[in-house]
Amino acid sequence: VPQFVQNPWQKATSEMNTAEDWGLILDLCDKIGQSRSGPKECLRSIMRRVNHKDPHVAMQALTLLGACVSNCGKIFHLEVCSREFASEVSNVLNKGHPKVCEKLKALMVEWAEDFRNDPQLSLISAMIKNLREQGVTFPAVGSQAAEKAKASPALVAKDPSTLTNKKEEEDLAKAIELSLKEQRSQPGSGLSGSGLYPSASFLSSQRPEGRKVRAIYDFEAAEDNELTFKSGEIITILDDSDPNWWKGETYQGVGLFPSNFVTADLTAEPEMMKTEKKTVQFSEEVQVESIEPEPEPVYIDEEKMDQLLHMIQSADPTDNQSDACELLQLEGETNLLILTHSELSELNVKLMEALSLYAKLMNEDYAMYTKLQTQQYYMHQSANAAQQVGHSSLSLSCPLSFFLKIRPTNAR
Repeated sequence: VPQFVQNPWQKATSEMNTAEDWGLILDLCDKIGQSRSGPKECLRSIMRRVNHKDPHVAMQALTLLGACVSNCGKIFHLEVCSREFASEVSNVLNKGHPKVCEKLKALMVEWAEDFRNDPQLSLISAMIKNLREQGVTFPAVGSQAAEKAKASPALVAKDPSTLTNKKEEEDLAKAIELSLKEQRSQPGSGLSGSGLYPSASFLSSQRPEGRKVRAIYDFEAAEDNELTFKSGEIITILDDSDPNWWKGETYQGVGLFPSNFVTADLTAEPEMMKTEKKTVQFSEEVQVESIEPEPEPVYIDEEKMDQLLHMIQSADPTDNQSDACELLQLEGETNLLILTHSELSELNVKLMEALSLYAKLMNEDYAMYTKLQTQQYYMHQSANAAQQVGHSSLSLSCPLSFFLKIRPTNAR
């Protein structure tokens, strides 16, 4: 697979960046809400970069994370207030660079303050409270330490011979500011006069519009430079010079994918939908044996439970659209779990009744056995006493008969 493609998350947080690409960052924020899985995939991609061994990359990833929280709305806030993100935060605070940890804690304090009136987003506050109990220190809201941590520069010099003192840093900042002023003064430069960042309309107008194709199969990226998509998604082709691997773009980013997984016919149905619509005719003369698949083991999955609760809470009762397949699947799995729990509870009651009956029978048998042993003991004692009485009578009669049979010696 060619290795020349870099996904947008890597590009926005590249270790080679000398300035933050706010155009790309805002573009990523706009694409997050285009699908149900967009916020989750976005957060996972960002946290992979936050865990990068290079602090330069991690600091840029936290800047991107803060921008997403500020611009992507509640769909992204719910992902930030998830158990998966809490686990990632603990990992970063335990293993991350000190500057990275300070910036992450400052962002969390700011989010907790912003989310304080929404009970669905209370996990951030609970996470901070739990970490404080474990000895982790957090800056106060709006304190100088928090502002300093959030404003800590993400972009540092790679060459130790450059930017060696504060004066050189100030000179560089002045040069950048002067360059931006010159660009603003030029017509058609693409920079608005009211702000530092280029407008979204300028960014969209500069991007060439490629042809679009439709995915007919699911594709899961195996490498960082590949593009993940689901069947039915629309992909914009950026490069099709390679007959086997094309370069395309979706809401998840830019990457490579197999060309035979898509079609130029935008009205074509994905293969999964075609399979569901197929019908099979059977002959009445042929005997068909149905084989039922073995049921999958049911186990408690906290992630699925949280996902189902999130989907139910975010569902719109006024929407006339049918429920998503994923929601129906999670609902079926939850109902199966409830049924299994009821069966296990019933079996537990029966088992306890059987154990109680067993203990009762064992106690009755023991009482009967003790009574029988007592009777046998008294019978044995009575027999021994009778036998001893018989021996005593015999010993008393023997001397009399003996003397009766002996004649006196003086009878002659």
